[in-house]
Amino acid sequence: MPIRCARGTKDVLPADIPTWHFLEDLARDLAEDYGYREIRTPMFECAEIFLKGMGATSGLVERELWTFHDKHGRKLALRADMTAPTMRACQDHDLIQPELGPTRLYYLGSVFM
Repeated sequence: MPIRCARGTKDVLPADIPTWHFLEDLARDLAEDYGYREIRTPMFECAEIFLKGMGATSGLVERELWTFHDKHGRKLALRADMTAPTMRACQDHDLIQPELGPTRLYYLGSVFM
């Protein structure tokens, strides 16, 4: 029996890529027209940022989070949302500077829940 795409997923084939590029470019252009700048964060983060940011007390996050440990024993998680990593990046790189006005960022990327 051949291995197939996982149920509920599909491949984006070369013939479909121009449509995806068009839509992504449209979203980027619109965001940039309004003064937003793109930010890209890693596909995985320290699990703690998702557990703190999404309310770990419910247990839902813990069950829905795709986690693993690195060779140093740190608990990492595939990106479960884009807001927490974006805020972490803003803090790490001092991107929020109120004296310069609002910080406008946008992101396009995969999340895993």
